[in-house]
Amino acid sequence: MAYLHQYHTMEFNQRLQKALEATRVALKDAKCVALADAPHAYQDKFSAAEVAARLGLASSLAFAEFLGIDAATAATLAASADAKKEPEKLALQLDAGGTTTYVEARTRDVKGPTVKVETERKTSGLFGGSAKKETETTVTTTVTEHLWKRTWRVRIRAFRGDVEVATLVDHELKTVEATRTKDAPRTDATPVTRRLADADWLASLPRSGVQFSIDRADDKTRTPRRNADVDEVLQRLLDLSRFANAVSRGGIGMPPDFSARGQSTPNVARLVNTARGGVFQPAACVVLDEKDGEGVASALTVADEAALLKHCATTVAEGLAGLEQAVDAARATAYAKDAAAPSVLLDAAAARLLFGCILLEDAHRDLNGALDHLEAQLYAQLRDAVGKELQPADFDAYMRVHERRLYRPCYRPKALSYAIRRDPRAFPDGSLSLESLGDRAPVHALSRR
Repeated sequence: MAYLHQYHTMEFNQRLQKALEATRVALKDAKCVALADAPHAYQDKFSAAEVAARLGLASSLAFAEFLGIDAATAATLAASADAKKEPEKLALQLDAGGTTTYVEARTRDVKGPTVKVETERKTSGLFGGSAKKETETTVTTTVTEHLWKRTWRVRIRAFRGDVEVATLVDHELKTVEATRTKDAPRTDATPVTRRLADADWLASLPRSGVQFSIDRADDKTRTPRRNADVDEVLQRLLDLSRFANAVSRGGIGMPPDFSARGQSTPNVARLVNTARGGVFQPAACVVLDEKDGEGVASALTVADEAALLKHCATTVAEGLAGLEQAVDAARATAYAKDAAAPSVLLDAAAARLLFGCILLEDAHRDLNGALDHLEAQLYAQLRDAVGKELQPADFDAYMRVHERRLYRPCYRPKALSYAIRRDPRAFPDGSLSLESLGDRAPVHALSRR
């Protein structure tokens, strides 16, 4: 677990540096620095956490458009709650399933390698002899293939209770695959059903100017990370991220690579990862604006947040355009190779949906990493102030010093270790002790015989 934590910490530090560079590009008039690189007050950490949470919520609302929840749809979903006195929570439901149907058999010629054939012909006559001739021959094999029609339909609908409010996504993918034997390329997968129980915030929060603040006066507010307000935001994004993961893994298509033959069809994971790599995630921005000449840093302003979200939207549009172009080119290549059986269960609309789901997962991951980064900084500062990382043994030594001042020698806690005898005058048959895990020394405790 320690190695896994170190890996996630290193991974987020890389994303933080990437986000910091993008922030400096988007905010040309600001001097953005990481919290560890600028002097700041303790309250600035709360402000940085609030900015990161607002950016995480706002970017997730923007990415939710890929699930069919744009501003107009959100208004419609919010209006459906106002029509009832006690409306039930808005829920999103994913339903996906597909079929595999046999079509027909076909024969086609498959060209093989070109080989050179050398023939020798003997001649008759006075002197006799032989003549050699070299010819090239292309090996062609006639194969019989069986064609299968595959379909996969994805639907995302909004519900209030058992009443359907709206259909957000309804997309069907179709393709034809070829096999050498009359065995289905894959059996029909089990239909996928997933439900996001609480999606009210996707319809109720405004698409611009998202408000969020941490109640610092609350007794349960411990740190910028450990408080009820941040926990609520993280839980919302976690639920949405899990729903998006269900859509991307089980809802888009049955096979992992969306295809039956990997050589002639696009590698979807590679295409999407290439597109997502250029997207700026503002939720990772736990940065401060260092004022020139003042020597102190402060949190980003509302205008800065708007500029970051605008830069995020620009990078999303560029990544989506590149992804759709790559998918269209891959489909064209597959159809050019075998128009009757292209074997590609992917199109631009499905790639767009998959792209949005990946961005929703990244938004939660980056916000969670940003808040954990703040918590780690507080821990490091506390460790530096104390001078060392306190262990249970340090507290044990501390208590022993004070027990010598508090108790008389006969009443002080003693090592909990006793010999076991059948008779007071007999040799011990064993011992009973309570030992520490580290040095196996007996634990000091108050005891009575």
